[in-house]
Amino acid sequence: MTRVRVESGELAGKTRNGVTAFLGIPYAAPVIGAARFRPPAPLPRWTGTRAANEFGPSAPQPGGIRAELVLGPSTPSGPDCLVLNVWTPRLDPSAGLPVLVWQHGGGWINGSGSVPALRGDTLAREAEAVVVTVNYRLGPFGFATHPELTGEHANLGLLDQRAALDWVHRNIEGFGGDPGRLTLGGDSAGAMSAAIQSVLPGTRRPAALALHGGVPSLREPAAVADIVEQLAALIGVPVRGLAELDDEVLIAGAMDLGPLYPFGPVAAGELDGGLPDPAGLPTLLVTTADEGTFYLVDEQSPREFTKVEAERVAAGLLPGDAVRRYGIAAANLLAERACDPRWALAAAVTTALMDEPADAWAAQAGPVWRFRYVRPATLWDGWLGATHTLDVPVLFGNHRRPELARLFANDPGVDEVSARMRREYKDFLHRSALDRPVWTVVEPYVHEI
Repeated sequence: MTRVRVESGELAGKTRNGVTAFLGIPYAAPVIGAARFRPPAPLPRWTGTRAANEFGPSAPQPGGIRAELVLGPSTPSGPDCLVLNVWTPRLDPSAGLPVLVWQHGGGWINGSGSVPALRGDTLAREAEAVVVTVNYRLGPFGFATHPELTGEHANLGLLDQRAALDWVHRNIEGFGGDPGRLTLGGDSAGAMSAAIQSVLPGTRRPAALALHGGVPSLREPAAVADIVEQLAALIGVPVRGLAELDDEVLIAGAMDLGPLYPFGPVAAGELDGGLPDPAGLPTLLVTTADEGTFYLVDEQSPREFTKVEAERVAAGLLPGDAVRRYGIAAANLLAERACDPRWALAAAVTTALMDEPADAWAAQAGPVWRFRYVRPATLWDGWLGATHTLDVPVLFGNHRRPELARLFANDPGVDEVSARMRREYKDFLHRSALDRPVWTVVEPYVHEI
């Protein structure tokens, strides 16, 4: 049993294979009743030593096949969900190690810092860094901004993340970390969160960013307020009555609003004027070669798509002239994929939803190291390709965990890719030279802007 003192009391963690883990650490008070729609509140102190050997509850969420396919399942939900996890290779306040704070993905509706893909022990040990993963409120609890529900506040999930970052700045030195060497990273919605936090007024600027599969965008306040009113009407309560409903009722109602989940960060509150320009931080910006296949996964996967079906799905997912985008993607396919409409659809989605926004962000930010992860999953005879966030469990060294191993079955080479990724990450976290991104399996591209 290993102990460390934080501002709220003493914690007892556990050391294994040279890394000490402190799990389920609360950084704010539980969100119960009306508090579910209020900013995070300070955490009361506790007496004695608090065990930190198990992950805490996840934020309430619906789950589903896409939620668990690549990153694995979250722990059961509960009101004590505003927790974080710390892995450190040196529990020494004088160690001054770099810190990686990771925001999980899940489309603003699913996920947690405890999913199997984000277990931080291997990355902490091999990158010689303190690794932190964070829970934050999701779905209607985190992003249903409306004056009759959340008052003058907006983006409660982002406020949770900021509270966690503030906690890290105040306490991480006791775990061997240097708050002045903090890299803020994340996957998918977590990457968008990290980028938003880097420019969010009132949030302490990190030293660097690591964005995997996402750059930020905001929803319009009026549109989100309208969605909240639709949700209240669907359930049959006034908007203020949503705060009195059980979690399960609210989540089920939100899922019934339509196939595209409506909640996420809003251009309101501290983001009333929209997103400020990128903060000019050193940024590792990663996308995968086949991001778009993730959006085609459903309970019937794997399955084939006809050209008509693919164009219909494209129209629902893509901005602008979806059919034209689909046609361009089809014309540019490699020969082995040219006869499969699914690959054209996936390529169009990858370009429109991931590559173009990432390149636009990179053009404003800097310096940027731009990576592309291309090694495919072997699951379903390669149906997924190198899908959205597939790089994340490989980076963290969790690709052989039982919950995720089927993605990489019969691919012994991925173990070396995993080790090389962590070596590159160590260089980035410690600000060593990044000569070339050796963890791609085709001619890589990387540029500094």
